[in-house]
Amino acid sequence: MRTTSFRALKWWLLALAPAFVAVLGVAVPWLRRGHTHSPNPYTLEVVVRHSGHEHRVPPGGPVPPGEKLGFQLSTERSGYFTLLEVGSVLGVTHVLPKRHEPLAIPAGRAQKLNGDVRLDAALGPERFIALVCDTPLPEERAREAAEHELTEASGNPAQMGPLDVPCQQTMFLIEKVAPL
Repeated sequence: MRTTSFRALKWWLLALAPAFVAVLGVAVPWLRRGHTHSPNPYTLEVVVRHSGHEHRVPPGGPVPPGEKLGFQLSTERSGYFTLLEVGSVLGVTHVLPKRHEPLAIPAGRAQKLNGDVRLDAALGPERFIALVCDTPLPEERAREAAEHELTEASGNPAQMGPLDVPCQQTMFLIEKVAPL
């Protein structure tokens, strides 16, 4: 009786293996493309600010060049905040903090960040990386980590993985497209 149960289990495992591989084949690229790379209590939202109105951009969503973007961060823990912008043409840009001093951020949901970005004219993927660290992260260290990961991704921000820094992080990808 025990041999039959093992054979049945073995058959089911073999039958389900292709489905498991298919799920991984979809899930891994989706996670690399999406706005977060590890389970953490941090989320970054991007909004387009136009003529006094705001509308939320979906992860990977299209945004025309020249638009003004704002950001909202949700975090369950306080820390020191850094925001980077990564594009395939201009590379890595340090967005926040503006004065190059540590920016302490409290825990909270949908906190509007003081600092907007006007998108340049280059079309293609653009990634925003939010870092929340226990101690201030030097701007050079954050930039070097992002440049290294961009190089590892063959210059494609859409293929970037998490940065090698001692911080919680979340990423948000947009696609800069020509206006209709």
